[in-house]
Amino acid sequence: MSLLPWKKNQPASNLMSPTSPTSPMSPFQQDMHRMFDRVFGRFPLGFEQVGNYPMLSVSDCGDCIMVRAEVPGLDGKDVECSVEGNILTLRGEKREELRDDNENYFYHERSFGSFIRRVELPCHVDSSAADAHLEKGVLTLKMPKIAGESCRTIKIQDS
Repeated sequence: MSLLPWKKNQPASNLMSPTSPTSPMSPFQQDMHRMFDRVFGRFPLGFEQVGNYPMLSVSDCGDCIMVRAEVPGLDGKDVECSVEGNILTLRGEKREELRDDNENYFYHERSFGSFIRRVELPCHVDSSAADAHLEKGVLTLKMPKIAGESCRTIKIQDS
């Protein structure tokens, strides 16, 4: 629902605007907004609905690029990192935990599923010399800069 501020001396041209509450198109527009909210905006947030999962921070540390990714509930074996050129790819899967049918759940909002996230790095990096650690749900990648292209998988060490 859209709320528009009321102005005492509103010009008549604004009253016939499609976004005006008195416009004949207003009920139709409100119905369309509700329909799009139902279809696209009201899903529970699982991995498959989020285009930017995992959340990242990428920083230039002088001689290396530092990437931190939030991957709560995952182990190193659940995440794969690879670099091709200056594109970092993170893939992974969070498996659904077994639920006990004897428990009476009021809510079960835990997310699970597979994800893939690609991000462009500011420069080419040496993936063979990369350091990757996963601690407390945060994956930290430290990759030295180089000039050239390579594609390798980076092994993640659990702390």
